[in-house]
Amino acid sequence: MEYEIVTVGEKKVCGVSVKTENAGGKAVRDIEEIWRGFFARNMQEMITGRADDMYIGLYTEYEGDESKPYTYVAGCEASGGALVEKTIRAGKYAKYTARSGEEIGAVWNAVWNAAYRRKFESDFEEYTFDGDPAQPREINIYIGIEEERKSGTGDGHK
Repeated sequence: MEYEIVTVGEKKVCGVSVKTENAGGKAVRDIEEIWRGFFARNMQEMITGRADDMYIGLYTEYEGDESKPYTYVAGCEASGGALVEKTIRAGKYAKYTARSGEEIGAVWNAVWNAAYRRKFESDFEEYTFDGDPAQPREINIYIGIEEERKSGTGDGHK
């Protein structure tokens, strides 16, 4: 799966959070549930100073690598609000694009097998919708990476 290396500036994300982990499919269940509740309770209305109309899923506060617990935040880039606020750290990211929710799993499988070295500080997904929050039009997935690359072959880098 192809990706490009991009530089991202610091961003503030306001939303709701859950502590989760990938083992046993827990993260998939927790993330689906947190987004369902976010939209059902119109939590986006509690976020002030939104930067744009996109939604962000932030993976942060890793307790190690992808096999360890981490915090997931469902929200928006914004200046504040009555919800949890976390920071996307500035730096280099591998950027993938998925055209549907179904492609997200394939992207994450590519991430777990990529030749770059992950930071495990902040990874995030930006969702663009055409009205229906259950059907994103496009999902950009950003993986925080170290400056150097691990040795490897053919990892999809553009």
